[in-house]
Amino acid sequence: VGNARKVPVVELRHAVPADAGHFVDCMHMTDQGCQIVARQFAEALLQSGMLSTRGEDPKSSAPDVN
Repeated sequence: VGNARKVPVVELRHAVPADAGHFVDCMHMTDQGCQIVARQFAEALLQSGMLSTRGEDPKSSAPDVN
């Protein structure tokens, strides 16, 4: 659905190891797991142009998602 609507899709299934270092239980991540997810989302947003680095206007390069 995301690809069809031209919005970033972040596949996390294999990004975060399913172990006690990354998950407290079957659903809730540790700080280490959350850091991996945050990096994945930031990278996807930067690559899409929806998030800019300092001093850039993200609206000028962001794809139209309408």
